[in-house]
Amino acid sequence: MRSLIVAALLLAGTATNAAVVYDNGAPNSLGGNETVAWVQSEDFSFANTTSFDTVGVYLASLGSISDWDGGFQYYLFGDSAGTPGAVLASGTVVPTVSDSGTAWCCGGNAYLFEFGISSFSAVGGTTYHLGIH
Repeated sequence: MRSLIVAALLLAGTATNAAVVYDNGAPNSLGGNETVAWVQSEDFSFANTTSFDTVGVYLASLGSISDWDGGFQYYLFGDSAGTPGAVLASGTVVPTVSDSGTAWCCGGNAYLFEFGISSFSAVGGTTYHLGIH
């Protein structure tokens, strides 16, 4: 599967506050970049210190996701002059996948991949990067 980050990164608060705490937009049809061959990342920050334990990313595939093996790796990076820095957390996950119904530019749809992580507390005013591979 050639999966591509298409736009959005969703972060949800801890189980006691399950609302979305960061959303950089809905999936779009503008393309993206490969997540199978290398790690792709998206930056995020909060105005105030915020904890979250659920992540969602929209990925698109050429056609369907039927040849996907069912898991991937995630990384939470610090920031290094606008690029991913030190790895602060990482893991292998098996996300829950749902078809957004949003068509992607190159065939197929954008899919929402949601997964849980160990609770992460992001310091307010600090830039972080979420990487997917």
